[in-house]
Amino acid sequence: MMKLLVAVLAAAACWAQAETIDVPAGQTRKIEPGRRFTGDVLVKTGAGELDLTGAALANAGLEIREGSVRLKGGGSCTVTTRFVQFKVSKTRPGKKGPPEYADSGSQFSEFRLYLGGKPVPFPEGARAITGPVGSREGPDKGIDGKEDARLSLSDAYALNRGILTLGQKRSIVEEYRRRRKTTGAFAEWFTIDPPYEPTFGSHETGTYVNGAISPFTAGELAKGAFGCGYESYGWDILQRFMKMVEKDGAVYFLYNPKGGNSTTAYLGPSAWGAAALLSAVDEGLAGIVNTGFGYDEIAFSPRWPVTPYRELRYVTGYENVGRYVDCRYVQTGEGFRYHLRSPAKKVSAHLLVPTGKTPKALLVNGVKTPFALSTVGESRYVDVAATPRNGTVGTVDFEVLY
Repeated sequence: MMKLLVAVLAAAACWAQAETIDVPAGQTRKIEPGRRFTGDVLVKTGAGELDLTGAALANAGLEIREGSVRLKGGGSCTVTTRFVQFKVSKTRPGKKGPPEYADSGSQFSEFRLYLGGKPVPFPEGARAITGPVGSREGPDKGIDGKEDARLSLSDAYALNRGILTLGQKRSIVEEYRRRRKTTGAFAEWFTIDPPYEPTFGSHETGTYVNGAISPFTAGELAKGAFGCGYESYGWDILQRFMKMVEKDGAVYFLYNPKGGNSTTAYLGPSAWGAAALLSAVDEGLAGIVNTGFGYDEIAFSPRWPVTPYRELRYVTGYENVGRYVDCRYVQTGEGFRYHLRSPAKKVSAHLLVPTGKTPKALLVNGVKTPFALSTVGESRYVDVAATPRNGTVGTVDFEVLY
């Protein structure tokens, strides 16, 4: 039987529709197969241990198959999921006879921690550890002794899901940048790395979920890099992919790690990766995020200073309902300016300052305005909240002077 240990290092308040199980210190309670929970989340209190086991255990979106989940720690902790699939798999077949390390594989996705009814990042140092119990390889080594070194596309996705601290995000991006220098693949946008050898299920090394290069990883990684102080790296990813699109005339679902040509295109839609890349441009590079309804509130975090463009216009929006955001950008030796037209009643601006420049003044709609200077990694941003200019609803000018 496989076990998953999730160490939650912070206390969390109970949900309105939670179902609570109390386990006193020194005791262990086991939830038997078939037990169903009607609440939105399962809350474990007390300092004891709780094992969730069984072939089918449902709690809203929670499903556990052929395995167990253990929540360990004192105090009160609430754990819920958007989806979890945890099942035994024979991922390392033997050359002759039965599979080696049979029943030692698992699949795991997206635990969420809630505090006061709202999702919060896991604390620094929190870990989710998977590994076989009772197999020839201990739980610290997993299937092939490489689990601690594995990156998967879920690491790139996690950058943009509100579950990581800034330090955790930067650590993930730094690892992708490091592997770009060491990988034998043409790019570091792996579905998983290192891949399982010789196969993962029916998928050979370098194919599909076993190490192919994916545009959805590239898009999520670029978007995440823009948001955690690696803006130039985010732009670099987009540039490299633009060259691939110019060469191929399309975005493919997956790519061969060695040659960069399309592979296993029949396994999924190319629009999946294209959407991730467009999101990286729209919300990462252009920095236009709809935080309200129909752009009535906008988080505006443009990162155009990392590009070679010194003057441009960018338009995005919801075509079917006729709501658009129109941004014009100009950079000179004296400063930079954004002219923003949108339906927004409030704009929260987070403006990237070009490297080597120091902002001395900010004009909002032509009026000198106090601002905060924040730092993300080594990048600096001018932060200010603004409302549209009187008489011209939806128009806001930001001008930063050096």
